[in-house]
Amino acid sequence: MVGFGIGGAPQGFTTLSEFLPSKHRARLLGSFQMFWAFGTCFEVFLAYLLIPTLGWRYLVGFSAVPLTIAVLINFKIIPESVRYCMTAGKRRQAMETLETVAKMNNTTLPEGVLVKSKEVERGKLKDLFAKGYVRTTLQLWYLWFTAAFCYYGLVLVSSEILEYDSVCGAAEDWNHGDSEGEVCHCQLLSQNDYLTLIFTTLGELLAIPVNVFLPDIIGRTRLLGLYFLFSAIFTALITVCSTRLFLTITVFAVRALTSGLFNIVYLYTVEVYPTIVRAFAVGSGSAIARVGAMATPFVAQVLLTYYVDSALIVYAVVCFIACILSFSLPIETMGRAIQEM
Repeated sequence: MVGFGIGGAPQGFTTLSEFLPSKHRARLLGSFQMFWAFGTCFEVFLAYLLIPTLGWRYLVGFSAVPLTIAVLINFKIIPESVRYCMTAGKRRQAMETLETVAKMNNTTLPEGVLVKSKEVERGKLKDLFAKGYVRTTLQLWYLWFTAAFCYYGLVLVSSEILEYDSVCGAAEDWNHGDSEGEVCHCQLLSQNDYLTLIFTTLGELLAIPVNVFLPDIIGRTRLLGLYFLFSAIFTALITVCSTRLFLTITVFAVRALTSGLFNIVYLYTVEVYPTIVRAFAVGSGSAIARVGAMATPFVAQVLLTYYVDSALIVYAVVCFIACILSFSLPIETMGRAIQEM
């Protein structure tokens, strides 16, 4: 049930995108990534305070407080998308939203009448495979899968690897099971491990200036391709037997790259599809991403236990394939106005 609720969070990204002009969309949506990064760091800090003393249940309980506040804000403050209202034939609600926005900005609406849009059916799965979108949808679904598979997988990998000083010989250390061969490596993180996790999580902040400026300079598809390419390279570098400092730096870089590419996948999806199917496209992409998130523990925690290098190479290969698909996306959305139908 928790996962079901969290799964609806991406629709906030969709709603915000429909209020923003194309000139500022990438910069504003890119800057919102800082809240994800700060939230992740805060969660690690809470874990540092609560897990060694009170246990994981208290961590989950305290983590629910911001979610409760978010629910209250959603129903009381956040307006419905004007684009959605007009497409759904809710002209009155659209006018009320525009008047509220104008009042918040200490201005008035321009003279004229809001023309009623043509009412259309809500988006369906088949609309994602309409003429001109089949290839885009299939490639994007793989990118969504890879973004979640690699982001959450490398979060798990970093915490697992940091239980030891380096990847050198980690598999031998982990394989200390009982006489029947059962593997058990339940080991609490030390204070230094938590500090390292916070530091590597702060790497996600590095992606913010990249996502604010580069999408409008080199384009969305090229930036996605570069993100996946360097994610593959730095993930492969984690396999190098070196010092803890080198390991921390490479994990820092991977966290920055994987979080940055996730943001661009969101941005590209809301821009490439028309309003009638935009929310459905983001929702379906998010669902595919959840499949990636569910699959990744089998690599990050099962395969990693036996073959550290093999697990990391799996992530590198998956990212490299995504790199090729990103560069070959058929539609570039840089400077493109949001499509209505």
